[in-house]
Amino acid sequence: MQVTPMSALPIINAGLIGCGEVANRYGTLLSGSGHSGLRLTCATDVSDAEGRAFSDAFGLRFQPSLAALLTEPIELVCVCTPNITHAPIAYRCMEAGLHVLLEHPMAMSIDEAEKLRETARGLRRHLFVVRQRRFLATVQAVRAALDRGVFGEIRTVEASVYWSRRPEYFTERPWRADHDNGGVLLNQGSHFLDILLFLFGTPRAVEGYVGNIRHPIEVEDTARGAMHFAGFAAYFEFTTAAPEGWNRAHLRIEGTRHNVELGGQAWERFVGPVPDEILRLDGLLEQPLGGDHASYFERVSRRLAGEAITVVEADEGIRMVHLIDSIYAVAVRADADLAAYFGSRLEDIRLHGDCA
Repeated sequence: MQVTPMSALPIINAGLIGCGEVANRYGTLLSGSGHSGLRLTCATDVSDAEGRAFSDAFGLRFQPSLAALLTEPIELVCVCTPNITHAPIAYRCMEAGLHVLLEHPMAMSIDEAEKLRETARGLRRHLFVVRQRRFLATVQAVRAALDRGVFGEIRTVEASVYWSRRPEYFTERPWRADHDNGGVLLNQGSHFLDILLFLFGTPRAVEGYVGNIRHPIEVEDTARGAMHFAGFAAYFEFTTAAPEGWNRAHLRIEGTRHNVELGGQAWERFVGPVPDEILRLDGLLEQPLGGDHASYFERVSRRLAGEAITVVEADEGIRMVHLIDSIYAVAVRADADLAAYFGSRLEDIRLHGDCA
């Protein structure tokens, strides 16, 4: 694929809605020079004080309402608000003629997601969903290897994310503990479920168990389950109740020809030996890679400039909404069983370094 130099891309002016924690990444990366092809110029927040402080910190124009922000000379709106507000805000922005860059999740229901997709199609607006971890170099290499049959037949997949979240994580932003905004499956695990969806496609069936083993909040802090495919299953386990300071993740794919393991905080590095056939794929992967907001912003700007570069838009976003909904629909509450299982697993990891 021919890639346009960044210096030749037009700068796209953008506004931001929701000036909380994740918005700081947008402010840091997109205010000022527009080096990612996007330039943040204005912001709004339901908290006047928080919105003004954020805008002052990054040299942006503060607007006191969404309606006022939509009058700005911008082409794109970045939505960084609590989960339950994503769909109605995105719909309103597209109705105003703007493209939307939406933090995950795309929506909290299939009906909302379908309405957003139809609106984007009808108005010929882009609706980007931030699923940046699909574009980790490791994940892209594994996907290319799967496409080429490097693993042979897949036997089993094991995925785990053991992260620690302090009580303040939930008390400082109460929506994170609110039932309507989802728990560990939606807010942390969905990034990794999305990678499994990207790698292996839509499962035939799912199962799940949810519960709380540390945090006394409305939503689950721990989940286990499986995505069942033809001939194999992908088993997953996620928690935000790991010991203080832990942020460990692990993915093992076992095939009839080769196995591979990813580790680190977010499956960003290979662990152990890597088949030569995978190493040789590096030069064939679509740039930019990175799995972070910076590289994803560049993909968005290139797509808006007309390049046929891969991003995650409404069609892919809906697949993830379907998957999360289907897991929650069958999930069984199992606090005690999960506490026993994860207690044993965490001790094994502490002693033997698994998932390091």
